[in-house]
Order: sequence, then structure tokens, then C-alpha cells
Amino acid sequence: MRRLTIGFLSLVVLGFSACGGAASTSTDARSANTEENAGSEAGRMSMPETKQYCNENYGFCINYPIEFEAQGESASQDGQEFLYNGMSIIAAKDRSEEADPENFSLENAYKADCEEMTEILQKSFNNTDYTVAGISKEQVVYKKVIRSSNGLAVCEITAPLAQKESIASLANTVFASFQVK
Repeated sequence: MRRLTIGFLSLVVLGFSACGGAASTSTDARSANTEENAGSEAGRMSMPETKQYCNENYGFCINYPIEFEAQGESASQDGQEFLYNGMSIIAAKDRSEEADPENFSLENAYKADCEEMTEILQKSFNNTDYTVAGISKEQVVYKKVIRSSNGLAVCEITAPLAQKESIASLANTVFASFQVK
């Protein structure tokens, strides 16, 4: 399966009614602001080296900064969490087992993730993956979901609101490496 890369800092939003807007293509004005601020924040969390985490059971991989500490494979062997300085990266198989198979789809997962956000910062949807970034439960959340032969693979990055700018740079780096086999 080809590697899919979404650049959050120059993200073009594909209109999708579930997250608002008409079915047209537009640039999210907030992404320009994020790009501006991310440059000044990028030096705060140096990411010269990364480690790779692959989940062979569900066929996905991410690269994460070496500063993040792996918390160990989940009990169900479907993913792992990585922690550093109040930030969390979770890479896992998501939703397929918990959702109603007849009504479950990438589109419905996208709608649900958009609805969880109290404020949408960035979003993008196509037939193989989507990304959503926003504020949810007093946290900044960046999420990328990719359709795979094993269901959906998700990479979710969360941080306290105070780290809003540095998480954009982190998400861009991690999401660029996120792929399914």
C-alpha cells in the first residue's frame, strides 16, 4: 500500500459536510497561523532522532521522537502509547471491533471525530484516510486515521493547551511516517 503523507502545516481542507462547510476546496485560515507559530516553536522540542514502532498484528508503523517513552503494547496487542512532557502519542487499531459493522465506515469515523472537537483547527478527508486537529476536553488533539485491510489504523497525539504550537510540529513529523502495510 502506498505511503500517505499529509502536511498539517499547509493542509488543504477538502469540504465535507460533517465537519462544516460546503463540498468545495478551501485553505483553512488557521493552518496559516499554525504554520507561522510552529516555526518559532519547532526549536523547543528538538527531534533529531526517532524510533520506529510497528504493530505486526494490524500492519501499521509510526516513527516517534526518542524523547517519548513507550508504555508497552496494549493488553489486546492492538497498539501502544508513548509519553513525554504531558504529551501523548497513541498508535493503534481503532473502532472496527467497537462499531456496528453495518454502519461503520471511514466517513462515519471522521464525522464522529469532528463532533468530539469543541473547536476544529484543521481537517482533511479522502477515501483512504483523514486528519482532524482541534480542541477536545481541554486538550489539543491531532488525529490521523488510515483505512487498511485490517480496519482502521489511528495515530492520535494529545497535549495540554499550553503546548498547542509545539504539537503542530510534532504531528507533522509523526504523521509523515504513519503508514499501513
